[in-house]
Amino acid sequence: MNLDVEGNELDVLQTIPFDSVFIKTISVEYIHNSGGRNAVKQFMVAKGFRVFGEVTDPRNWANDLVFVNERL
Repeated sequence: MNLDVEGNELDVLQTIPFDSVFIKTISVEYIHNSGGRNAVKQFMVAKGFRVFGEVTDPRNWANDLVFVNERL
């Protein structure tokens, strides 16, 4: 799953019922979020995910954290 909604990623993530929806992996853009990378990471870790990797580009074409569900 990929989430890129130009700064509203954290708002969208907060609407997902993680207790009833199983997501194996998700890539989340963080560059436009007010809390940035750390806010996205903290939220996802609290939901049972770990950072698998990060995709970056010096031109800001890609600034994503890739998460894997710890239950895998």
